[in-house]
Amino acid sequence: MKAYWSLIITILWASLCQAQESSVIWIEGTVLAKDDKTPIQHATVFAKVRDYGVSTAADGGFRILVNSPEDSLRISSVGFRQVMVVASFFKENKTIFLEREKNTLEEVVVETGYQQLRSGESTGAAEVLDKEMLNVQTGTNILDRLNNMASSVRFDNQPIENADLQKLNISVRGLSTINGARDPLIVLDGFIYEGDINNIDPNSIESVSILKDAAASAIWGARAGNGVIVMTSKKGALGAASTTKVSLNNTLIWKERSDYGQLYQPENRDFIEIEQMLYNEGFYTRQLSRSPFTAVTPAIEIFHNRQLGRISAADSAQMIERLMTGNGRKQYMDNFLSTPLINQHALSITGGNPKNAYGFGLGYTGDRNENEGQSRKLNIQLSNSFKPTDKLQLDVLVLFTNQREESGKPPFSSFTYGNKAVPYMSFFDENGAPQPFEKEYRRSYMQEMFGEGYLDWDYYPLSDYLYSRTNRQLNEWFASFRTQYRITPFLDANVSVQYQNQRNERVTLDEQQSYFARTYINQYMQVDPNTGLKTYPVPIGGIRSSAINSGASYTVRGQLNFDKLFADHKIVGMAGVEARENKINGHTVTAYGYKENPLIAVPVNYADTYTLTPSNRSRTIAGAPGFSQLTNRFVSMYTNWNYVWRQRYGASASFRQDGANIFGAATNDRWSPLWSVGTFWDVRQEEFMKIDWVDQLKLRITYGYSGNVDLRKTPEPVANIGGSMYTNYPGQVIGMLNDPNLRWEKVGTSNFGVDFSFLNNRIHGTMDYFIKNGKDLYGLSEYDYTVWGLQGTITKNVARMQTKGWDLVLNTRNLTQGFKWDSRLVLNVNKNKTVEYYNSLNTGLASFLGNANMISPVVGKPLYALAAYRWMGLDNQGNPQGILNGETSTDYYEIQNQSYLNSESSGSIVYFGSAKPEVFGSLMNTFSYSDFSLSLNVSYRGGYFFNRPVTWYYDLYNRGIAFPDFERRWLKSGDELITDVPSIQYPLDGSRDAFYANSEINVLRADHLRLEFVSLRWNHRLKLSGRTYDIRLYTNVNNLGLLWTLNDDGIDPEFPYQITPPRTYSVGVQFDF
Repeated sequence: MKAYWSLIITILWASLCQAQESSVIWIEGTVLAKDDKTPIQHATVFAKVRDYGVSTAADGGFRILVNSPEDSLRISSVGFRQVMVVASFFKENKTIFLEREKNTLEEVVVETGYQQLRSGESTGAAEVLDKEMLNVQTGTNILDRLNNMASSVRFDNQPIENADLQKLNISVRGLSTINGARDPLIVLDGFIYEGDINNIDPNSIESVSILKDAAASAIWGARAGNGVIVMTSKKGALGAASTTKVSLNNTLIWKERSDYGQLYQPENRDFIEIEQMLYNEGFYTRQLSRSPFTAVTPAIEIFHNRQLGRISAADSAQMIERLMTGNGRKQYMDNFLSTPLINQHALSITGGNPKNAYGFGLGYTGDRNENEGQSRKLNIQLSNSFKPTDKLQLDVLVLFTNQREESGKPPFSSFTYGNKAVPYMSFFDENGAPQPFEKEYRRSYMQEMFGEGYLDWDYYPLSDYLYSRTNRQLNEWFASFRTQYRITPFLDANVSVQYQNQRNERVTLDEQQSYFARTYINQYMQVDPNTGLKTYPVPIGGIRSSAINSGASYTVRGQLNFDKLFADHKIVGMAGVEARENKINGHTVTAYGYKENPLIAVPVNYADTYTLTPSNRSRTIAGAPGFSQLTNRFVSMYTNWNYVWRQRYGASASFRQDGANIFGAATNDRWSPLWSVGTFWDVRQEEFMKIDWVDQLKLRITYGYSGNVDLRKTPEPVANIGGSMYTNYPGQVIGMLNDPNLRWEKVGTSNFGVDFSFLNNRIHGTMDYFIKNGKDLYGLSEYDYTVWGLQGTITKNVARMQTKGWDLVLNTRNLTQGFKWDSRLVLNVNKNKTVEYYNSLNTGLASFLGNANMISPVVGKPLYALAAYRWMGLDNQGNPQGILNGETSTDYYEIQNQSYLNSESSGSIVYFGSAKPEVFGSLMNTFSYSDFSLSLNVSYRGGYFFNRPVTWYYDLYNRGIAFPDFERRWLKSGDELITDVPSIQYPLDGSRDAFYANSEINVLRADHLRLEFVSLRWNHRLKLSGRTYDIRLYTNVNNLGLLWTLNDDGIDPEFPYQITPPRTYSVGVQFDF
């Protein structure tokens, strides 16, 4: 019966529509900009008699019903002068041109990945950077061009804390999770991008949209909690027939070499004196007696030989004096570093007509780093849009990336003597000839004990890299196909398919001459104690290790799009479903006895254990074939609707529900959907706001939920499969217990925003205040450890956090005649805190001691924060003093113990605040005259603290690492009045080092100003033989350094006593015709 009535209603509706259309006329046309003949998308074509309108498509085309050829059509678009024509105009003229208005705010079109929304239709907080803004900076990574240009986007200069949860090291509006994934979602041309962001050619990107609040990003559902960055590639546009446009671009980038003089090392004499003290005190006795084969520094080798009588006192003194003149940092820079050079080439060809649009992009980037490693990347882009009929459109996009990398010379950090760095290291002997470097083994001992019958044990740093190479090759395909059919002038349907495939192969070849191959062969060589017969479980030859990782993903999407204007009402909406799958496969294997000519490898026994030389430890041969596979599937239903009344009041609503294979059907059924609602009021459209100097004043409010998911977590127990240590039989070991109710994390976001423009667009921008509440976050919950035994907690959805902040973008046109001066201020305030989190140790403020680059959830405090021990100066022996039970004390263990047990009340700890910037932004000033423009960008970060690196004597003794405070150390009684650096101590007391390093005197304010870049451009337009040629010459200098910092020591808080990012220079030319 239901089917019957559905059929009747459908027939009646179709008949009604047919009857209506029989009495009206279809009018078709295209709207273009008069100056450059480009299509105007989202222009409004309004039929006054029928009291409804339509919006133009991406090609500027439209189709509208009128009652008569004499009906009036009103054609308008933000930034263009409105035009009134009769419908019959389009019977003879298929195209109408609109003139741009001067001093008007250009309407922004936000790409959400699912649809395009004009700023007049959207309630959400989003920012769009067009190609002009993206080209202000140069570089090979598209995300780097957002740095200090986009609001709410913060780039972190500290190392990534957890590579499984974070790869990009950037955030949009701060954190939304404690233990979940932290990267924003990357979307390329409407689909999630799973590849390496470095694969994307910046020259191929037309615009970048940053979706910040729930109304803008919730449509992406369970992976949008950290914000969404949508990138749109350059393509040809459907529209009036136009000539082919060609763009050629070449950029040359070079960097200054790293200055290793920025890394502090003690003076040679001081360093050797400490080594002499350590040797005399017996610090090396255990190593030299029990592990005599382990490398020691040259000074220790000299002291030991002198003690054994192998050299005279005079010889010893002469050798030490020679070490005094060594300069390892300079030798490294002179012999291993060269000037980094990058050369970028780009070609773009686009064109189109009403039926077909095409685009072709070609990019090539050659990159040589300072260690002479090579990278070559090829990008190819093909796009085509075809309209076989007025209602049907087919879109194809294909992106291909091929990248090849070759390793270069070894890094500075690799040159240590048994893991200890020395300031006097040298790569040459007294005659200036290259000498071996005792990296792992003592040369004298190995020659004496394991010389005959073994391959050379020596490491030759100046040439070894020639025989030990790592090559990486990556191929990636990213393709999409879309079919769009216009059912009515206001309703269309599309079906899209996206496919991405990436194969990454990394091969390390250590030839037989290489240090790694020689020592590995030697370590496994077996000698029969009776016959002296030598066998080689690791055969003589090269060692080839390969790792192949491949990933393939696809998305299938069906969607309906609605866009209708009638009378004072406009409705824009869409609804759809999609299915997505992502498969990742890995394969590793190591081949031994490898030779390339003739191509050969020798089988080895990966199962048995062997006694290694010289350590006598037992180990299997590494490199047995290993395999990995991971499959993630998602199914989603979604919809988003925007309503506008009288162009002044608007509302929006979105809804999405996701399912994923990692949670299973039961969780998906119970899990509540993600949604958002929003509204806006364009106050400027009201009669009482018809003020000459007010161009725009739009208020926005949104609220909704997006999600976050860590794809490693599941309601099921997770086990690792491997072989038994003793039997090699396969087995499973449960590494993570499960919570059957585990589900996605949720992020609820409230946003209050205003868009404004004053004085004919002389002042314009946006300001937003937001509150993000993360709930159902992954956190630890108590568990009966007697049931399992490994630990007393499991992961559940029990944690909560909150982030509050402001985003401000203020653009001003300060001078507009002749000499022009424009400014862009970006200012962000972002503060977070833990609201709920279980911590079995209950360490409180003590969690913030030490490493500030690690999330430490303490209720009521920022996720990244700093606290320190209260400092009471040095005593008369040079020992640091703290507070214990209200009194000065040097009982470091008890101070530490009380701090962990009673951090709030012990009085031993001082809390400072956030260890990440809570206020950050930038100010860019652009000065223009004639065809020239000069931009200067200064960034600011403030509202946070950093821990000044100081000398731990443990690190100095064992690793050779110290910091400038070493030169201010306590030396004699009375120095405690002029210094806060403890005296040298032996034997070591680790808790003494820790107390000093984590004391309040070493926590400093991190507020600072930095000159990010200066960019000079010359743009000129020529007209020759009826053609227009645009020429752009540009030069750019990046990483110009610190301008000011709040701490009195002048330490760069982002790179304290580290090598700062090298100053980068670039010159380029772009030629468009």
